[in-house]
Amino acid sequence: MISFHRAVHRLVRDIPRGRVVTYGQIAGILGAPRAARAVGYAMRNCPPGVPWHRVVNAKGGISRRPNAGGMLTQRLLLEQEGVPVRRGRILRLERHRWQGPRRARRPAASSGQARGGRRERAASGTRTMSHLELPEAPRAKPVLVVASGVNRVDDQKLGRLVGGSVRRADPETVKRATGYSIGGVAPLGHPAPLPIYIDPDLLGHPLLYAAAGGAEYVFPLTPDELVRATGGRVAEIKQEVIRVERGEST
Repeated sequence: MISFHRAVHRLVRDIPRGRVVTYGQIAGILGAPRAARAVGYAMRNCPPGVPWHRVVNAKGGISRRPNAGGMLTQRLLLEQEGVPVRRGRILRLERHRWQGPRRARRPAASSGQARGGRRERAASGTRTMSHLELPEAPRAKPVLVVASGVNRVDDQKLGRLVGGSVRRADPETVKRATGYSIGGVAPLGHPAPLPIYIDPDLLGHPLLYAAAGGAEYVFPLTPDELVRATGGRVAEIKQEVIRVERGEST
């Protein structure tokens, strides 16, 4: 089955931006028309660089995922590429359906070494970092900070915003509050709403890349989409860096 999964991933890498295919369509292209469910299993374990969001179900719908944030991420990625989604379904599926390569790729007869897949060139943008902070007050609600990857958060500034001192949350609290593990915390799709504070430095970039549930996965969005989708508050939270010129004393 390993060779079939690799063939699925190689085929999905070829899906052009702004196009989608169904699980059954992939199975048919690979010469196994009854293997739509096997395609679904392969898509659950995509390696980095595979545009998994371009695969939908037979009705053009976004398939339900264990993590609700994955469904929202897929919708945002598709809309970013010009594919309209309404109520979890592609509008005008046939218009956006990819018909497949001219020569279908079939899985190899043996599970020998797979050829390297083509890497997609990412558009220029800046990486965001989302992490959870805990106010020290009893029963205080955790807050999520979305900051530029090059900035450090000033706990005193954040404390003034939430009305008390704060500390970095432990891994168990992060998982429980956001549904994600540290390193893959997305700004969306949490089990319950969280107060969110956004670093204003992010607003100066045309495109952002936010974590999408795992350390290896990100999704693109604009600063305006980040603010609108999260309902976050833009606030000055970065730690100022004091630079000392040579020859000056501190």
